[in-house]
Amino acid sequence: MFREVAQTVAELVREFRGSLSGEHGDGRLRGEFLKSMIGPQNYALIKAVKIGWDPEGIFNPNKIIDTPPMNSHLRYTPGQIAVEPDTIFDWSSSKGMLGAAEMCNGSGDCRKTQLAGGTMCPSYMATRDEKDSTRARANMLRQALTSGPVEARKSVFDNPDVKEVLDLCLSCKGCKKECPSTVDMAKLKAEFLQHYYDVNGVPWRSWMIASFVSSQKLAAKAPWAWNALFGTPWVLK
Repeated sequence: MFREVAQTVAELVREFRGSLSGEHGDGRLRGEFLKSMIGPQNYALIKAVKIGWDPEGIFNPNKIIDTPPMNSHLRYTPGQIAVEPDTIFDWSSSKGMLGAAEMCNGSGDCRKTQLAGGTMCPSYMATRDEKDSTRARANMLRQALTSGPVEARKSVFDNPDVKEVLDLCLSCKGCKKECPSTVDMAKLKAEFLQHYYDVNGVPWRSWMIASFVSSQKLAAKAPWAWNALFGTPWVLK
């Protein structure tokens, strides 16, 4: 239905000598209508240029030229069930935790390097690995909440793959400020980790950091014991 409406709009735009796309170009959404908008001769020229620079179709395949119908390769299939888990934080402003992950539009601003300035995303700047970007974390959460068996999605907070992708997030809130969609990955990670620790227990490292002030007060009462314990090489390892 939506594609038929888009086709009608494209025909009307051409009839009144308008432009179907604006500053963001045609991409995958309007690429299938480009040939009818500019004519077969101009379309052939565009195709020749793109193939000339990228003969194997590695960069942005099926965009602008040879674009599949706009209602194909969709993120969700008809009847697909998305699970919205019980949460601790209030996610009503984003219509749920899934909505907060869905705010990522894939622009990839989180993949910038330190040369571009700003904070987002420090872990990606260090590793240059897609899985350590804010985009990958948002996509992983979305995938876990929308794909696979329903029972598996209900236990999303006990998913080791999600935890691995979230692990290097520093909760710096850089994405909340610098992402065009203001994806709040620090809040999403906090929600996930609380439930993950409820199921699997709090790791020793996290407990030590959280109890640092208390442990130092205790160490002050017997510094010799503290130094004897943590001054031993095998303990530090």
